[in-house]
Amino acid sequence: MNEVATAPRRSKNWVWVFVGFSILGVLTIAINWAYNAAQPLSEAQLQTARRQWQEKRPSDYDLRIDLATESSGRTVRDRIELQVRNGVIVHFLHNGREPEPIVDQEGLRKVEEERRQRAAYDIDGLFDAIEEFMTHDRRSGVKSFLRARFDKEDGHVMLFIRQVNRTRSPVIRVEMKRWP
Repeated sequence: MNEVATAPRRSKNWVWVFVGFSILGVLTIAINWAYNAAQPLSEAQLQTARRQWQEKRPSDYDLRIDLATESSGRTVRDRIELQVRNGVIVHFLHNGREPEPIVDQEGLRKVEEERRQRAAYDIDGLFDAIEEFMTHDRRSGVKSFLRARFDKEDGHVMLFIRQVNRTRSPVIRVEMKRWP
């Protein structure tokens, strides 16, 4: 009897596993890109949210703003907390402490300057800052990606992200509690 030795057949099923992983990887990247590319902030969206805020803003609320900015490769985080009553900021904390008073050369307190600086962190001030980023980037030719989320009820800023050259700075998250 003449037996012919046959080599065992090697399974090629492993190829299909890598093909499946490759397809999933491409899908993940494509979905993420499509999601981000579909949501850049436009000036019209910003103005619509600002108008909504001006029409429906509550007179009494508390804000907590978490701000992350990148500088020289490191991230600086700040927390701003303010209370607004009857449309006026009555309490302001920066990283859990009251800021140092601003004084002039004679040592007199500059109350108006303090109010102006604190108002920059209220919702109107955040709208102004976002608009400044948009204007600056457009005028200087900086290719940036801006994204924002606004509250559906009153239009206040809930999230703002500016990304330039793969660096996200600033990232602003806002939590607001309305007071009855």
